[in-house]
Amino acid sequence: MAETLTPQDVAQWMADHVSELGELYQEDALYHIEKNFGQEFTEQKDNGSWGIARNVLRAFNSLTAETVVWVRSERYWRPREDGDAPGRSQEA
Repeated sequence: MAETLTPQDVAQWMADHVSELGELYQEDALYHIEKNFGQEFTEQKDNGSWGIARNVLRAFNSLTAETVVWVRSERYWRPREDGDAPGRSQEA
């Protein structure tokens, strides 16, 4: 019987990727998630584009709230650095 994957499993892969490689671009994550975990972990947004499912992002945020930041302008996650502003979103 195949293992049932959860949003937490996908979020853990994302966290591990950021930790190991130092960054994770949203577009790359979306492609990898759809290909390796399944389309049920992606969703179509109101504007018609595809993104990572909200339940996966919530799990990822819970796992990495203090350790990973989102660089909005470049659309990627990276480890938090000493000079980062408070909060998840950073300018660079």
